[in-house]
Amino acid sequence: AGALGVIFINNDPGYPPVEGDIPGATVPFVGVAGADGYLFSAGQTVTLNGAAPIPNPAYTNFASFTSSGPRQDSFAKPDISAPGVNILSASVGTGTEGLLLSGTSMASPHTAGIAVLVRQAHPTWDPIAVKGAMMSNADPLGVGNFDSVRGGAGMVDAPSAVGAKAYFMTNDGRNSLSFGFRQLTGVLTLSRSIKIVNTSDAAVTYDMSADLNTLELDLDVEFVPSTVTVPRNAARNVQVRITINDPQSLPEVAFDDGGALESIHGLVYATPQTPAAGIGTLVTPLLYVPYGLSDIQAAGIGPNTRLEAPVSTVTHIKMVNSGVHYGTYDTYQWAITDPMDTWDTLVPDIRDVGVQSFPIGPSDDLIVFAISTYDRIANQPTMEYDIPIDVDFDDIPDYWLVAVDYGLVTAGAPDGTMGAFLFNSDFSAIIDVWAAFAPSNGSVIEVPLYAQNLPTSAFAFSVGGFSVVQNLPGDGTDVGYFDWQNPGVSNGDYDYMDPADVVMLPVGISTGDAMDQGALGWLVVSVDDAAGPREADRIPLRARRVSRI
Repeated sequence: AGALGVIFINNDPGYPPVEGDIPGATVPFVGVAGADGYLFSAGQTVTLNGAAPIPNPAYTNFASFTSSGPRQDSFAKPDISAPGVNILSASVGTGTEGLLLSGTSMASPHTAGIAVLVRQAHPTWDPIAVKGAMMSNADPLGVGNFDSVRGGAGMVDAPSAVGAKAYFMTNDGRNSLSFGFRQLTGVLTLSRSIKIVNTSDAAVTYDMSADLNTLELDLDVEFVPSTVTVPRNAARNVQVRITINDPQSLPEVAFDDGGALESIHGLVYATPQTPAAGIGTLVTPLLYVPYGLSDIQAAGIGPNTRLEAPVSTVTHIKMVNSGVHYGTYDTYQWAITDPMDTWDTLVPDIRDVGVQSFPIGPSDDLIVFAISTYDRIANQPTMEYDIPIDVDFDDIPDYWLVAVDYGLVTAGAPDGTMGAFLFNSDFSAIIDVWAAFAPSNGSVIEVPLYAQNLPTSAFAFSVGGFSVVQNLPGDGTDVGYFDWQNPGVSNGDYDYMDPADVVMLPVGISTGDAMDQGALGWLVVSVDDAAGPREADRIPLRARRVSRI
């Protein structure tokens, strides 16, 4: 009360979350980014000049809450961008007042309204044609920090879409070029077809081109034909071919952890040799999610190597990388195996669980659970994994280790990263938080636990997997056991393997501890291998041929 003005210095680096007028406020109100708070101190004189222009260079950028593509199947989304921040809309119940809001609820009406205008101008066009006109005539320069993975074809452009006489389209109605998810074992050429539709009264000749993020690969992009003439009121197909000549140079999957996704993406253009009204440059997004595969095959080897020799205890694990890409091996005590018993791809179908431990300091140790699933999971933060931990073996959980989207727990909204939260028995307190390793398009998630947070070294546990985006039955495992100070088998061995490398890793078994813990053997995790069972090789305690399925 009695203030002449308010300077609101945010406690975060960015600006305060304030939009539009503040009801009841009658004095000037200025929001200051937390990073600039040090500039203000008591006793300073501040002059506000309401007539002076305030620079706002980033107002065309993506909103901080804008989600990125692609879809779970690695097809391109979104299709297009539209204004969605601080949009003035009617405020229900106020009579004549408006309300500033942000989000897709504001961006969608922009797009839908323009779609109506396009249909009004072209009443015979079907929805695919309307969509094609809007996407093909969008403006990538309309978004300041444009990226096709996040913004599709660009900012929706009403005059260009309404006046369009030509557009891209595809037979599947997506009107974009999606090459999907691919795991490469060698040089591969893929082809997609896109159609140019010309509704004008004159033939149009287009030159095809692309502007792509190539991941610095030896990449060939070919258009067949590279120049195409589309007769009046007709359509012509163009084949778009992509060849990755060096799959061994693709990024390792670790680059896809923490909500990231490495991809070949950008825009494909059809530029008219003679522009005219309604005949401008057409644009569509292209997306390709490739992985160069390692293929680290692991097998248990005993002291008797002859085929006719009797079964013996494993003394070494032999690993051979038969893939085109380097990879890693990481050994775990194989604690749990679970049958394929989940039929909805929105729920993780747990296959095996391994546990390892290793020192991270003079008196600090880390336990890591490796959860292997039968199928590839495009986006692990859409899942939740609950690990009840029983340290006194009374069949009642004493702790819960939960791997779930970090933002869901800390802010109530997902942020696309996977956290490992240790809760007490009734979930009333978070004891500790670590980052889980959960790369996109993988089938192994690694969940860390600080060992000194547990009062004992031995514990029982199980794993439950759930969807956080659908209300569906989850998957659960039987109980497993582990003692990080007295493991049943050696674990925690990790290293890189180049293509054609062979490693003979010595391993050990503590017979009594292995029996007490019900150790099944080893899991050898290789996250750059093909998604699915191949990412986690099962090595039984006895040296028999190992099954990867």
